[in-house]
Amino acid sequence: MKLTPLSAVQVKGLCALANKAYKVAKARHAIDDDMTADDYRKAGQKEAARIDSLKDAHQGHYLAIKGKWFVVLGRLEEAFDLFLRAGDQAHHHAQMKWRLLGQISFWADAKKTAHKAETQIELDDTEAARQAWAYTAALARDKSAAKTARLEDLTTKELEQLGFTIVNRANAMRGVGHTANRNKNQPRHAKPVETNRMVDNEASLMRALARKLGTR
Repeated sequence: MKLTPLSAVQVKGLCALANKAYKVAKARHAIDDDMTADDYRKAGQKEAARIDSLKDAHQGHYLAIKGKWFVVLGRLEEAFDLFLRAGDQAHHHAQMKWRLLGQISFWADAKKTAHKAETQIELDDTEAARQAWAYTAALARDKSAAKTARLEDLTTKELEQLGFTIVNRANAMRGVGHTANRNKNQPRHAKPVETNRMVDNEASLMRALARKLGTR
């Protein structure tokens, strides 16, 4: 089932999302003026799923590509949901994904605090979350043994280590903890120091994320 080619409806839907994302990216001046919509779509597919054409895409690529365009469009809650459902769904792996979302949310809060302190301007919740997700994806390339750009490809242990790094970086922005200790390996089952600031219940966590993203 995972290797089944995309349906015509799925391809059409992804192309429509890519075109919307292209217009948003152009409006933000986030891409070169001479980049075409087709080039932008292909570059996004390459980043998300390492494929050049949707003709080569299968069901295993679908959620990652769709999530890529949702991030650009600011539909971050939906992008997070796709991330939770993509790839390996073993119980512990899924738990690490949930935990990582809470840690990303923590980083977004720290970014807002730091941004306001530096500029005296309040950073929008959606923009803070978008930056947090982009920052996490960039870190994932360094944390992955394969140097992949896809969070979906990280192992359970890599997800856990990435979460610890996100927490350490967020604490650094807040000026919490000792710099010399931030990057030391933490015990595999250690509870991050900030978990009392997160929501422990998974359903509540997603509601909290939705509120931060301003989608509800």
